[in-house]
Amino acid sequence: MGFLADWAVTTGKATRRPRTRIALAVAIIAVATLIGLELLRPPLETLFIAQNAATLLIVLTIWALTPQRGRRVEERLLVFVLVMLLAGVLAFLFERRSTPVFDFAAVAMKADGEPVAGYYVTTTGSALLLITVPNSRQPACSTAVAKSDPFRIVAVPADSIDRTLIGPAQRKVTPELYCELEGPALASVKR
Repeated sequence: MGFLADWAVTTGKATRRPRTRIALAVAIIAVATLIGLELLRPPLETLFIAQNAATLLIVLTIWALTPQRGRRVEERLLVFVLVMLLAGVLAFLFERRSTPVFDFAAVAMKADGEPVAGYYVTTTGSALLLITVPNSRQPACSTAVAKSDPFRIVAVPADSIDRTLIGPAQRKVTPELYCELEGPALASVKR
């Protein structure tokens, strides 16, 4: 999108007015944003829109402030670097402000092993990784969790897993929600 917006304001007929070039760049970013929202369905729509607006702002700023109106290779390289940098900074800031979201999972073990529940991270060739809360099986889960270091990552060996049930999907990682989800998840794999 940054390339197309940059191309719209820096190339074309010399007689094309600056307003026309700016309108074309804005239209390209707007249409690309709408298409991206529909096709990509980004999980953080606000971040996606902010990154696209920052791209447009960078392109127009470089076009307005550089001697060759963004036509030189160095000016286009500057647009590229600034778009990448600002998109990364925005993504970092959005991630810092958000609570992580994972699917909840329960794992039934072979040979009558005790089932394990937690937020599902990933599966490798040798293990399944879950974010768990120690002391969560005590009667007063939220009190026990509050007294402990709330989260641990547990690697469940793949060869000891009988079955894995994943869901409910997309839950925030909080000790309180963990306490609510663990009981039903463990009950579902014990059947």
